[in-house]
Amino acid sequence: MEGIFTFLENSLGHYALHIIHAFQAIGDEHDAMILSEICRLACPDILRKEFLDSNLQEYDISSFHDNHELNPEMIDKIEELESQLYLNTDFDMWSLLFQFLDSEIEKQKCFT
Repeated sequence: MEGIFTFLENSLGHYALHIIHAFQAIGDEHDAMILSEICRLACPDILRKEFLDSNLQEYDISSFHDNHELNPEMIDKIEELESQLYLNTDFDMWSLLFQFLDSEIEKQKCFT
């Protein structure tokens, strides 16, 4: 994923709300809450617009800080929150996903 700031300013960030809902659907309230807070601090749609408005050419190299005006305290808070996401911990989000899928498969069997 190349870090939370890349996620936020890329087109994938536009789907942050869907990702939060997916975390909630599988019972991963922890990651849903953290990603929600990150998006509250740095709205992906706003960051994407700032990125696109920065007049970069296709192969220009820039850093996140070149394109956005987040203060250092907010950046630190976002990085602290990012460190708590399942990607950076020992939390096994995948077991929740597999349990969710197994449950959905069983539900479908009842309808056939």
